[in-house]
Amino acid sequence: MVIDKYFELSELEPCRESIKLLVDDLAHRLYNAGKIQDLHSDEGLFQRLTSLEAEFPGANILLHKLGELPQVLLLKYIDSNIPIT
Repeated sequence: MVIDKYFELSELEPCRESIKLLVDDLAHRLYNAGKIQDLHSDEGLFQRLTSLEAEFPGANILLHKLGELPQVLLLKYIDSNIPIT
């Protein structure tokens, strides 16, 4: 399903910032567990995800398996007009 203009442009930045926090948390978990050698903290969101994935294949999957949904995304979902079936 594609929903045109689901997010207003003004809503994207808070969503990205929330996801950046999740990615940062994942990077620190992997680093502290000795799974990666570099936090890649100097990289932007998408490049950082790419770098983490290159250094530890499956990192992107782990991000989703953490089961954390940022509040800003949760509120967007709750406030949406998307029918739940």
